[in-house]
Amino acid sequence: MPFSEREGIVPQGYYRSDIDQGTRNAIYNQIHEFLNWSDFDYWHRPSSEAYDVVYKHHFWAEFLSKPVVEYENREFLKSMLIRDNPWWRVFDFVEYILDQCACCYDWDELNDIYSEERADSLAYGINSILERARVNYKISGNKFVPCFPELEQHEVEKSHNTEFEGANQHIEKALGCLGYKNPDFGGAIRESIHAVESIAKEITGKEKSLNALTQELKLHPNLTIALNELYNWTSKDGIRHPKSGESLSVNRDTARFMLVTCSAFVNYIIARNQAAQD
Repeated sequence: MPFSEREGIVPQGYYRSDIDQGTRNAIYNQIHEFLNWSDFDYWHRPSSEAYDVVYKHHFWAEFLSKPVVEYENREFLKSMLIRDNPWWRVFDFVEYILDQCACCYDWDELNDIYSEERADSLAYGINSILERARVNYKISGNKFVPCFPELEQHEVEKSHNTEFEGANQHIEKALGCLGYKNPDFGGAIRESIHAVESIAKEITGKEKSLNALTQELKLHPNLTIALNELYNWTSKDGIRHPKSGESLSVNRDTARFMLVTCSAFVNYIIARNQAAQD
């Protein structure tokens, strides 16, 4: 527990949902290091021309939508990250870089700048900064997602990195619904339970998959009842089938509970299914 929490200066478990000036500076330093790494073999260093493409055409023209003819030099990056943009726009820019690292370019020198290995290093550095600053977001799968306590975080991350792509996508969408701006708590609950439905259908190959799954994996009757009751709740009050303009009586805490619970259940299903096949 950090000093500020031990002494009651900030509430225990406190996390902020924005970034202060020091965190902005630290993120800028990470991106600056990403773009100007010094341990790369001199003879394989990307040319100035490749960097001009990155700064002028990718960052200035594509990301900021600025006219190319107005571009002067690379110094705009400092003001863009440190002074001129809201905090969430800084996150947008980091995601933009990480997305570029996932692309393949015909020009080898661009692939030297944008590589998955260097993206992992950038994400690791920024996550370390956010953790120290107690920011309630982290990079996972090249996207900023809300943070959870360590055990909950483990279950959520594990559940959207499985061999079952359908469940992965639903968990990822649920995380997106818990974003800072315009959160969709009902959507987070729907996507969470859809992840359970999806994996149940993939394992059983049946439409009425949830009941079939509980029978196939021989789950305890009381656990089956609990799961069915939870599923039935999502079918009521317009959560899974919302009507146009309907206001849902769910909040962030409820949505978070469902995401963590369904993530844990997805992981449990996979473990039980693997055990049954062994």
